[in-house]
Amino acid sequence: MMRIDMDVNGKLDLYWNDEIFKTDVQDVTEEYIAIGIPMHNGSYLALAKGDLIELVYYDDLSLYGFTSEVIGRSREGMVHQIFIKHPESWRKIQRRNFVRVGIIQYINYEVLKDGDYSEKKNGIIIDLSGGGLRLKTAEKLGQGDIIRVFIKNEEVNIVGNGKIVRIEKDTDGRFLYGVSFEEIDGLSRERVIQYVFNIMRKQRKLALKEE
Repeated sequence: MMRIDMDVNGKLDLYWNDEIFKTDVQDVTEEYIAIGIPMHNGSYLALAKGDLIELVYYDDLSLYGFTSEVIGRSREGMVHQIFIKHPESWRKIQRRNFVRVGIIQYINYEVLKDGDYSEKKNGIIIDLSGGGLRLKTAEKLGQGDIIRVFIKNEEVNIVGNGKIVRIEKDTDGRFLYGVSFEEIDGLSRERVIQYVFNIMRKQRKLALKEE
């Protein structure tokens, strides 16, 4: 079994009941991986031995998604740790090849013209990744135009700038624009990636129910 080369203090997202909990790698041994107590919006997640958990590990170049099992806990003073099994398998995604997920979501956007942004207009996201999105709208835009997008729902609230890098025309007469994120801070990009993974996870669960 090949193992993920995890670093101490490396970031982990833990998915539990459709929520994303933050934690980190605290130790790695031959027998287990020790992680911190997962947190979400200031609340701790109490995991018990035998719980099956789904995680995403971040390093500088890749994302690793995997399933593991809680095999123990420890407490030394104020330091709490949870011990999980090394994953038997994982899925690796290169950050430079951001995973893209199909999604239909209404958003607002503004167009940069002569140094100022236009009033907000409505558009539809057709797909989304950490590197950009595909936008459908009736407005005619040009290659290289800069737009500011507002992605907001109950899970995310992200504002980022992007450049129009591809233009197509849909069968209904509206335009499909490939948008590459140009000015988006690292934290916002991570939020987009986490949102994409959450969508993928929900889509997989739905597909399993329909089988």
